[in-house]
This record gives sequence, structure tokens and C-alpha cells, in this order.
Amino acid sequence: MRTVTLIKGDGIGPEISQSVIDIFKALNAPIEWDIQEAGADVLEKEGTVLPQKVLDSIKKNKVALKAPVTTPIGHGFKSVNVTLRKALDLYISLRPAYNIAGIKTRFDKVDLITVRENTEDLYAGIERKVDDDTMESIKLITRSASTRIAEFAFEYAKKNNRKMVSAVTKANICKLTDGLFLECARKVSEKYPEIKCIGTAGPFVGNDFHKNAWDFYRNQAKNNKDFSYAVDEHYYVAPEWLYENTSFYDDYPRDVYVFAGEYAAHDANLSNSVDGAVAEAAMMTGMERNGDVVRLASYAPLFNRIGHSQWTPDMIWFDADKVVLTPTYYVQKMFSDFAGSAALDLNGQEKTLREKKIYISAVKNAEGKKIIKIANGSDEEQSLALSTNSGSLAGSIVEIAKLTAKGGIAKKVLATDAIGTSGGTKGVSPDVMSNLQVCEKRAPEAVDYSLTKKDFTGEIILPAKSFVVISL
Repeated sequence: MRTVTLIKGDGIGPEISQSVIDIFKALNAPIEWDIQEAGADVLEKEGTVLPQKVLDSIKKNKVALKAPVTTPIGHGFKSVNVTLRKALDLYISLRPAYNIAGIKTRFDKVDLITVRENTEDLYAGIERKVDDDTMESIKLITRSASTRIAEFAFEYAKKNNRKMVSAVTKANICKLTDGLFLECARKVSEKYPEIKCIGTAGPFVGNDFHKNAWDFYRNQAKNNKDFSYAVDEHYYVAPEWLYENTSFYDDYPRDVYVFAGEYAAHDANLSNSVDGAVAEAAMMTGMERNGDVVRLASYAPLFNRIGHSQWTPDMIWFDADKVVLTPTYYVQKMFSDFAGSAALDLNGQEKTLREKKIYISAVKNAEGKKIIKIANGSDEEQSLALSTNSGSLAGSIVEIAKLTAKGGIAKKVLATDAIGTSGGTKGVSPDVMSNLQVCEKRAPEAVDYSLTKKDFTGEIILPAKSFVVISL
């Protein structure tokens, strides 16, 4: 019989805890529960939300199961979770995410492990009031804590036959604190040459930092090809830059892979426009054509809570009542739904088409289907005849996904008076523009998305500012 501490929590906690007890009892599991109380409900009785006897029980039993415990937002007592972590030095939060056989989900083949440091950074909880209008929070990072979390992550990867570890930081902005964390992760990675690590070339492309970072990784690769599996690079740029740089990776050396870790079209109003999304699609055709070097890619940011925005544009907007799927969301969906496993040679046709602001990639998937992705970045409807080495595709049954502006005409994006802030409340003399007002002025442009199967005529019509995927 094994004794386990059970913290029943508050709110919905006791109900959940009772369900767990009932389940274990039905299974005849050899568990004896040492039931303890913590949280808001015990504050008045014990004078603390985490009595010492709870900690003593956990230390004695070595295993604890904790139900939800209330954490006040913006006021009140310190989080019980944070207090537990500090008292017991629970520095690791280990969170697996993977698909379960038989359950249909949005994405397949998900298998991720997140290893989060629990005791430092903003979780240190070091705050002070500067004055009535200014509060300060200390971001604490130490070499010892950074090293031990990195050692755990690499050791976990080794024991569980995982081949890649990514150190997630904001070292481009927090150069000292996150810079130290990244330095420690790199140092630990040297002890595990069999595990691949992701490097970074900084938050921008085309500057000296970006160039020097790539020079560093390529020099390291000469002596150790496994020094960095891929190098992370970011670009938050105007749609025009994306259209003009769809060949960005055509001439990249193939000695070190690329992780396009953060990218987004930032139009004149920082909104989720159709033009921005089509520009992203155009850039992604270039990534797909160069899939032998661009091994990973990720749009960012993902979510924007309307009225509580930190920045825009984002892939998905939401509030308490609704979810708004942006033009960018549909572009990402189309690439995901029609992913390929090998790029097909276009024999230079993509270069000719670029002159017409048509951007194209072609792939073959694991089932042998050919998939063609076409972004029309022009303001005019265009047509394109499609054929293979075997001849015309007329008469083929094809699946076509199409994204256009609502009504077929993409709006011309103009800067509004919401510009001047990355996303939040903005001072506009003599008034103050609220976060909600900023969001309203940057609201995602409406789109039409369709997915059809049909007999193919051999020619595809490309509406102005559209993205089309053809699977055959």
C-alpha cells in the first residue's frame, strides 16, 4: 500500500478530488490517501493558505496529487502553486503533449515535451511599488538554476530517445537575463553531442547581427556538424518585403538548416489584412520550395484577446463570446492541410511567374498526390494553365482550396490613429484610445474560404489578392 498526499483544493477542487478517490477505489488501486487542505477555504482557519502540515505530509510521502486551488488575480494572497514550488524546490514543470490513438484532433503526430523552470524568471515573485502609477517586477535568472533545468532537459531527452532540444528565450530583448539562460543551455548541450540544439540569428534579418550569427554557426558546423540542428531567424516585415523575398532561401548554403521561428506581415495598420496573409503565403511557397534547408517554420504571434491585446497582428482573435479566424489563419490551415513530403522541381517557372506577382510551389505528399500552392499578390485577376511532363491536367479530379477577400476585393490598408503602439492602450491627445478601440481599428479583414472537388479544366482562375491550393 502506498500513501499519497491529496490536496483537495477549493472551488471545483473537492468535487474533482472525490472523483479521483472513487476511480482509484473502483480500480482497487493500492493507494491510501493522506488528505490535506490548502487554499482560500483554509485561510481563515489556519491563517495561511498553505499550512506547514501540508508540506510535512508531502515531504513524508514523497508523492502528492493536488486539485485546483484559487489564485487571486491582481490582489490577495500569493499563489499556492508558486509557494509549493519554492518550499519544495519543485523547479521542473514537465508537460507532455501528444496524440492519443483513436481520438481525432486538429493536428496529427504531435509529440512534444515542455520543460519549464518554475522558481525563477517572473515566477520569483519579486515585486515592488515605485509609486501609485508605477509597479516593478524583477526578472531573476541565475546560472545555477538555468544550468540545472538545461541538464534535466538534455538528460530527459537522452533517456527517452529524443533527438532535439529547443531553448526558448527572449534573449533578443532580455539580453542579460535570457542571455544567461541561453548561454547555460548552450554550455550543457556540449555534453550531449547526439542531441540537436536550435540556435538563433536574432530578431531581424539583413543586419550585421544576423550576418555575424550565421557566420558563427557555419564556422562551428565545419568542426561539428551537429553543433546546431537549425538556426532560428525572425522577420516581422511589410507585405512588400515578403513578396520581394520569396527567393530568400534559394541561395542559402545547405550546411546548417533554418528555423523560420517567427514571421508575420506587418501592414501599415498592423492589422490582419488579406494582402498581408497572401504575402505570407507567397513567402511560404519559397520556404516550401526550399524545404531541404528550411526544416521548421512557425507564424507568430498566435492569439489576440480582443480588448486585452498585447500586439497585433495575430493568427486567431477571441473574446469571451467569439473566436475570429483571420486571413492568416486560413493560410496556415491550407499549408497544414495540404502538406508535402518532397518538393517538386518547377524548372525555373517560379522565377518567370514572380514577374506577374504569382508565387508558386509544388510538392508531393506521402500518398503520391501532387499539391500546387499559388499566391496571387497582384490587384488583378489572373489565370494559369497547369500541366505536368505527361501533358495537360484537363479532366483530372482535383481538390481546390481557395482564400479570397470577402466579396473578392481586398481592402487597401491605410494607417489609422491606432498606429504608435504595438497593440495596447494608446494615448491620443487630448483623449486616450482604449485597447478595445485599438483592436476595432485593426480588426481582421473578412474572407471567403472554400474547399471543393471538381473536374479540372486545366486552367485555374486566380482572383486578385488570393491564395489557392490544388491537390491532384
